[in-house]
Amino acid sequence: MARSRIRRCPVCRAYTLRETCSICGAATVNPHPPPFSPSNKYLDILLKIRRNMRENKPGKDINTPSSSI
Repeated sequence: MARSRIRRCPVCRAYTLRETCSICGAATVNPHPPPFSPSNKYLDILLKIRRNMRENKPGKDINTPSSSI
């Protein structure tokens, strides 16, 4: 499988082939998730992180309780 060269800016979410974003100048990251293996020794940590990310979605303030109207 060929390694992907495409990168993504976490700030403005633009895709590029460069190490820095040409739009905002931020450092780019690999947009692809790491490979998943059930025998991974860090599986429990990965699942905790994913669970927390699902519960605390971006844009949701985790410090204020949700109000039911």
